[in-house]
Amino acid sequence: MFKMHTKAAGLLVFALLFVAVGTVAAQSGSGGSTPANVVTSPQTVAIAPLAGSATIPGSGEAILWTTRDGSSVFYTIRVSNAIQPQSAVVRLNTGQTTIALPISSAAAAPTGSLVTPGSPECGAAVQTGQAAQLSLPQGFSGLVASGSLTTANLTGSIQAGTVDLNTLITQLAAGNVSVVVNTACGPLSGILRPVATIAPAGNQTVTFQSAFLQQGITLTNDFNQNGVNEPAEALGPGSLYDSSLPLIFGWQPVVGADAYRVSLVQMSMTPAQMSVSQAAGFPLPWQMWNSRQDQKVSYHSISDPNPTSFTMGALGVGESLCTSCPSYIVVQPVKATQVFNHDTQMFEWQYTLIAGTPAQVSNVFWLSAQ
Repeated sequence: MFKMHTKAAGLLVFALLFVAVGTVAAQSGSGGSTPANVVTSPQTVAIAPLAGSATIPGSGEAILWTTRDGSSVFYTIRVSNAIQPQSAVVRLNTGQTTIALPISSAAAAPTGSLVTPGSPECGAAVQTGQAAQLSLPQGFSGLVASGSLTTANLTGSIQAGTVDLNTLITQLAAGNVSVVVNTACGPLSGILRPVATIAPAGNQTVTFQSAFLQQGITLTNDFNQNGVNEPAEALGPGSLYDSSLPLIFGWQPVVGADAYRVSLVQMSMTPAQMSVSQAAGFPLPWQMWNSRQDQKVSYHSISDPNPTSFTMGALGVGESLCTSCPSYIVVQPVKATQVFNHDTQMFEWQYTLIAGTPAQVSNVFWLSAQ
């Protein structure tokens, strides 16, 4: 079992992003081999903005994603200023099948007197020129529903029509599924569209020369700290590197470069994404994590005997590294110029990225705890 930790407690802001991430466990795999230079294929992630109308106040967002083994579909639905949410459903766009989702107790609790569709509280007064007299009640803002759909519980959730889990997953990937949150004023709805997951930006031409500790393993993240590796906590198959060892890698030469900027980039959730995950009780898929920390920055000269090979050593020494965060290597060509520093009375190298030249990146991997 590999426990997440940050190694420089002084870097408090970075550490806070991972305070709820918990323990990472490697479930199975093989060791001692170099991973193929391939980014792990993500599971389907789909997002739907939820909207009403002039007479149906409120908005929201639904996120559904599948596990890679196709055993579950997880969901989290949040709304803003929704007037008395009543139910939430997933609907296959043929209109023949709807799947009920249990809503949270906070969302189900009515606020104020009960509202009915078409009443002034729903904005009907706007349509009759009485906007100045309109007084909307405070709507509900927060988590409406979160959980999972599996073969075991899907049948009991179907309100109309028939569908199995495989069909739901296929239709989700095709963009043929929508989410509806029914409120006292009417439905907030939106179509789930698969999103492009966030992969390292650049040409994937960085290759590892070091042997990895394990590869092809399933990493899980005990996000809720209950000691159980649940499907929603799976980070997916990946490669694990022993962070106590130097990491050796190489890349393709770039004509005109004087040196290369080399760094280790770690992906994490933004505070907003962490808030959503904490409310849902499980982490959003790591392919959606869009915060980046640029670590271990070095400049490698082409005058080195091995100009396109680098050894990154002392991983985490004096720095804050996360062992439950997706990581990858970035190599960028630079021009080097000597400038005189009047404060130190010494010449120093100044590096400038070469415009229009894409970065080179590695496949995504994880670091083990030391």
